[in-house]
Amino acid sequence: MAKLSVFKNGLLFAELELQEGQEYIIGRGTDAQVILEKEKGISRHHIRLYHDGNYWIAELLSKHSSLIFQGEPCEAIELSSNMEFASSVYSFRFEIESQEEKPSSKEEASEKSLIVVHPAHSNNPSPKTEEDVDKTINYANEDQTLLGPNPQMVAFLRVLSGPGEGDLFEMKGVSWTVGRDEECSIQISHPNLSRKHFEISKEEEKYYLIDLKSSNGTYVNDKKVDPDKPVEIKSGDTIRVKRLLFSFEIRNQQQIRMLQEQNASPSGGALAPYGIPPSGGGALGFPGVVRIPQGQMSSNLLEKIKTHKIRVLIALLGMIFLYSMLFPTTKTMEKKESASKRKVLTKEQLAQARILLQTAQNHYINARYVNCIDELKTLHSIIPVYENSRELLKLCQNGYETILAEQERERMEKERRKNEALTQKIIHKCRQQIDSFQSEAELDQCLSPVFDINPSHPAIDELKAVLREKINNKLLQEEQQRTYRTKVARGYASFKKCEKLYNEKKYLKAIDQCQKYLSAKYPEQGFRINKANSILNKSKETISHLVSSWLNKCNSLFKEGKYKEAYLNCQKIVKRFPANQKALDIKRKSKLLLQKKMKSLYEDAVLEESMGGIEGAKSKFLEIVHQDIKGGKYYIKAKSKLKKYGEEL
Repeated sequence: MAKLSVFKNGLLFAELELQEGQEYIIGRGTDAQVILEKEKGISRHHIRLYHDGNYWIAELLSKHSSLIFQGEPCEAIELSSNMEFASSVYSFRFEIESQEEKPSSKEEASEKSLIVVHPAHSNNPSPKTEEDVDKTINYANEDQTLLGPNPQMVAFLRVLSGPGEGDLFEMKGVSWTVGRDEECSIQISHPNLSRKHFEISKEEEKYYLIDLKSSNGTYVNDKKVDPDKPVEIKSGDTIRVKRLLFSFEIRNQQQIRMLQEQNASPSGGALAPYGIPPSGGGALGFPGVVRIPQGQMSSNLLEKIKTHKIRVLIALLGMIFLYSMLFPTTKTMEKKESASKRKVLTKEQLAQARILLQTAQNHYINARYVNCIDELKTLHSIIPVYENSRELLKLCQNGYETILAEQERERMEKERRKNEALTQKIIHKCRQQIDSFQSEAELDQCLSPVFDINPSHPAIDELKAVLREKINNKLLQEEQQRTYRTKVARGYASFKKCEKLYNEKKYLKAIDQCQKYLSAKYPEQGFRINKANSILNKSKETISHLVSSWLNKCNSLFKEGKYKEAYLNCQKIVKRFPANQKALDIKRKSKLLLQKKMKSLYEDAVLEESMGGIEGAKSKFLEIVHQDIKGGKYYIKAKSKLKKYGEEL
């Protein structure tokens, strides 16, 4: 059972058990099996884990980050138990409960058709961390390298950067594979290499390179090689896999044998007085090889060297070098004299040392710093110090480091400009589409590539503020439209009520409703307003006729002496029209006269009662109850008298 542990800033973040046949996604996306927190450089789909039938593979999906394994950036890693790698603030540990380790086959290397030569200086290799260092370095000129059916020429593969930097592989036979697998002819343990990455083969004195469908691809002189398609390579060609850099070289075997014999003999090798033992780093037993005179640097490097900053630096370094050559210090001269006393070179060694130093000086003057360093390291494998070789080595190393630093700065600036251009392009697209977004989630989806590049980019908050304002304005407009439509509907209902009351001849209520409708000023009423005014006028006119009729009846009853009936009719008018003065006057007069009449009748009834005419009195009391207004003064008194005599009304 395989397991992946995820850590954030050193603390356990998540654990994932891996099943073969399943694919796992790690990232910020909600559909990921391990959902990472929002961090700069973390994509929604950041890493993919899958089993290829033999091994678990961690593949980088993000375009704006990298996988880091043993300090090196990778795009894909074949995982083995207890392997750790990282990306951004997250680190990962892959574990397998039980795994059979393959037995070491280092002894088999001696049986294979290649010899590994470890130069004496490989213990302290100069740093080569620039991924595209091969873009600016051309290690040989084929016009200066002997090719063809010469039995003295042998093919070599030199490691220029990466594990075993400086190692030289002498290739015998017709085919060699390079990769991480122990069965490869040249085994190099590095995550950028596939188990079997590429193959070099020899056919009729020509050499061909084939990419074996590797994960990270293979580049020859900065041109990508198509998988399974042979590409001819020549001496001096550079082979690159990500940051791993190799040089394919064809060398003179006789020259190499001469250096081997000079340095392998304890008595003949003059290194013993300096305490340097014979080299045992490789099967050939010599500490280094003589580099074939190499051609000019690639146009990319020359163009960069011509920049103002590099030219000034080269000029300063050149002045320092010439000064050191023309005016050597006393200490340097003493060292030379001391060395000359302690070491005696053979004529062959002296000639070789002189040629190497002159070649290195020529490389330095022409700003070919890597070539200069290689020649000096070969020189120092013969003799630790020769004239000003140590000072020249420092100058070449400084020049090379300066070029690397400038290349790194330019690469970072180029990457920054590229990311900024991509960011601006996406922001421009999202700004144009902002009116179509219904929520911030849709805007986030549009801006997702910007989150991967720079989640704190100021344009993100700016666009979100614009979208929020647009959404709020839209909601406000929708609310206003709803309110408007509600008013229109209410106006229609109010008018219909006015019209209904009029049709039901409830004119007073119709007047009241029409007045309310007209005063509210509902929108989009059009013809209804005119019709409501018409209903209002007709209702008032009708009421006016009714009031006039009611007043005539009220007045007629008053004149007939029917005061109670006149009072009640006027009361109806006053109830509907409290300000009708004529109705009020008739009502008041009717009440006074009725009260006067009831008083006289009541006094007669009381008198008759006192004289013993109970039945006559009761008759008068009953007449008062019928003629007086209900609740009137004499109505109450008469009713009380009748109750006294047991008369219930």
